[in-house]
Amino acid sequence: MVTGFQRYCDTSGYSYNFEFAGDRVDEARVDHKTGMRMSRIVAIDARPFNRNPGEQYSEKNVLRELNKAYIGFKNEYGRILKELFLEQGKSV
Repeated sequence: MVTGFQRYCDTSGYSYNFEFAGDRVDEARVDHKTGMRMSRIVAIDARPFNRNPGEQYSEKNVLRELNKAYIGFKNEYGRILKELFLEQGKSV
């Protein structure tokens, strides 16, 4: 999990169509004790299955992906990060 980051621009597209879409004013709250933005992002690696796409659906690989997501979305107190969505006014 990466915390305290700031976004400087908007983007659009994906892969070869990914492009700059304008400047952005980051409105994330700032922690006055640390001076860091109160922003969090979960980065989860992707494993390529180019040679055998069906392999990603094996029990072993599905369990691997579920474990990564569970750990990635768990906070330091062991709760899933549901409260982050609720505090930002988003439905879960």
